[in-house]
Amino acid sequence: MKESWLRSKQFQIDVFSIFVAKNYIIRRCIYEYILNFATLAQGSLLDFGCGSKPYKKYFTNVDKYVGLEYDNGDLSKSHSADIVYSGNVLPFNNEHFDSVLATEVIEHIFNLDAMLDEIYRVIKPGGYFFITIPFIFGEHEVPNDYGRYTRYGIRKILEDHNFEVIEIQCGPNAVLTSLQVFIEALSRNNFPSKFAKYLRFSVLIPLAIVSNIFAFMFWNAKFGNKGMYLSTGIIAQKQSE
Repeated sequence: MKESWLRSKQFQIDVFSIFVAKNYIIRRCIYEYILNFATLAQGSLLDFGCGSKPYKKYFTNVDKYVGLEYDNGDLSKSHSADIVYSGNVLPFNNEHFDSVLATEVIEHIFNLDAMLDEIYRVIKPGGYFFITIPFIFGEHEVPNDYGRYTRYGIRKILEDHNFEVIEIQCGPNAVLTSLQVFIEALSRNNFPSKFAKYLRFSVLIPLAIVSNIFAFMFWNAKFGNKGMYLSTGIIAQKQSE
């Protein structure tokens, strides 16, 4: 129960997550992108690479929410997918969904060109493709971590697959990005095991909490970006015929 509660706080943005989520800063970026996406989503939505569907509750204007996962032979038991597929052809008819959501998934797709064509195929004309991707962030879910994309790179890739890019947001500012990267670096330490527990409770956890509080207080401060950011949120659209 405790583990499940802590896991849920990694995706939720509230007062409790400030104190328990070491990735609060990047998760808050994603949370704000999701709220923006949810204002546009209607009808049917495909959550591509849905995991536990942590953002489903924000899409209140959606009539049908379908979670899809790729079974690579190591699929987590904690997923909430309605459909599991092979990783090649999406098991849906042409122009099936009003929108597709892909949060922190694009970097894990080994056949990105083919999959973008598939996503384009299942979206209705005029429908949306909502994406969040990391930029400055360490490898995760290895060995299935294949890329990082600048805002310019992901725009070019999407346009090459006939999507019109409506909006791109990058965040947070450079100072908060640096804080999150530093915390992540400490959490990936290779210190001897006898020191690891001590460092976790005496250094990492207090530093993460202080950093999260700082981020909460100065989230909208104009510290600048200068091309240094953790995460990107993209709204793309399939043009009406």
